[in-house]
Amino acid sequence: MSREETKRIRRVHTREFKVETVALVRAGRSAAQVARDLGLADSLVHGWLRQAQVKVLRMEREILKKAATFFAKESA
Repeated sequence: MSREETKRIRRVHTREFKVETVALVRAGRSAAQVARDLGLADSLVHGWLRQAQVKVLRMEREILKKAATFFAKESA
């Protein structure tokens, strides 16, 4: 085999695919099972879960900042 033949093909996954994959895990299936079912590496699914969690934390922090600003204006 040539060097090009032994290289792994890097698959590109859409944002929607990643979101649906994370949703399957959050619905109660194990990350390992979802990865096997979809032909993905466990580490890839776990990485997507970590990214999704960070996004949730950012959104929650932004909501809290807006609420704090709102209530600070109300009490002034």
